[in-house]
Amino acid sequence: ILYLPRMSEQEVTYSELKFHSPTQQQSRQRAEITKNKDSPSPLWRLFAVIFGILCLALLVTSGLLGALGDKCIICPKNWIQHGKDCYELSSGIKSWSYCSSLGSRLLKIDSKEELVESILLFI
Repeated sequence: ILYLPRMSEQEVTYSELKFHSPTQQQSRQRAEITKNKDSPSPLWRLFAVIFGILCLALLVTSGLLGALGDKCIICPKNWIQHGKDCYELSSGIKSWSYCSSLGSRLLKIDSKEELVESILLFI
């Protein structure tokens, strides 16, 4: 707090202020300090670049897997999933209309290997 005593009209005090303009070297030093405070460190930039590349790779991979991969198949309850097919073992006799209403198709075995896999699946 600045305390100014009461002055009469005859007492007037003047003060002269002189400001220095900074030298070029001081200006450069101040600019460097400010620049260093505002810019991220080289290590931070490296992490940001690596993280960006990783995100891009994951995005491309998920797109390729979604386009080229098999769709996720969820079998109904009490059915057996093998590969991309679902099988139901039934002890009773069912009509073909019942099976076709579920979107079923007849089992077709194309090779001995597939036959062995099917037998092992149901054992």
